[in-house]
Amino acid sequence: MLTTIRINVRTQSPLQHGAFASADTGNVVSFRRVPIVLADGTIRQIPCVAGNSLRGRIRRVLMRGLLEWAGIRDLLCDAGEGVAYQHLYAALVNGGHLREGVKRVDPEVTRKLREDCPPLSALGSALFDRLLAGRCDVRVLWPVCRETVDMGTTTAPEGYSVSAVEDLVTEWSHVRHIDADEHDPEVTGVSPMPVVYEVIAPGALLQSSVICRGSALEASAIAWALDRIETIGGGSAKGLGLLRVEHDGDAGPYQDWLDTRREQIRSFLLDLARGLVPDAKPAKKGRGKAAPVADATEQELF
Repeated sequence: MLTTIRINVRTQSPLQHGAFASADTGNVVSFRRVPIVLADGTIRQIPCVAGNSLRGRIRRVLMRGLLEWAGIRDLLCDAGEGVAYQHLYAALVNGGHLREGVKRVDPEVTRKLREDCPPLSALGSALFDRLLAGRCDVRVLWPVCRETVDMGTTTAPEGYSVSAVEDLVTEWSHVRHIDADEHDPEVTGVSPMPVVYEVIAPGALLQSSVICRGSALEASAIAWALDRIETIGGGSAKGLGLLRVEHDGDAGPYQDWLDTRREQIRSFLLDLARGLVPDAKPAKKGRGKAAPVADATEQELF
């Protein structure tokens, strides 16, 4: 089943998305730009937000919401299984990790995983000893501007005044001020630290989409997360990246799934968490039995 969720994002504060560059820009953090070729062959550098950034926000909102709703952290850590919780959190919220000795792919196991946890199926994960491929693609967030509209990359809503892309970009500066009444910068080493960000201006419109190749429930899970995203990009602690997300997805089926299958979902997550922790390796021949692995305390783990 193929579902396309179309997304409109309206910035409510300056939006910053840093570029990776080898050039020395001093204390200026440039906005990430991608060159596009217009119909007449002219090249324009367009600021945009990587699809991976939006995907990361979707994953964190969706998976943290699932873990909190199921109360998994308290259940595992209270039982002395903090290591299992850490493996589960890493797999769901951070995309996991593959270690040596990956298991052979078992289609039946894969199908069962997808049926039992649509959010995991939609976004995928490296489940330490096996890989579960995600089934949704998150597109780049492009600003609605003269260049992207001419390219056909974005569509301006009726009544929206389309500007040139550089009219949407400005600079935003921060500086750390010191309290010299209480400490001497010569002693502490703490001094004013100005930083300048390139940002997209508040009120700008950006567009993206998510292509879901899985079930309708998986697409609904993505919509559920989109309803709860409030920031994107860097500097959210400084007031940057606040936005309003609108989309044409339907979060209702996923919310119904949460409301009616709580115990089944909790049981699945507990089993998955314990299954992600590797067994202790047996001792080599002639060196006695492997020592048992002690349960780590919550204080040691968090």
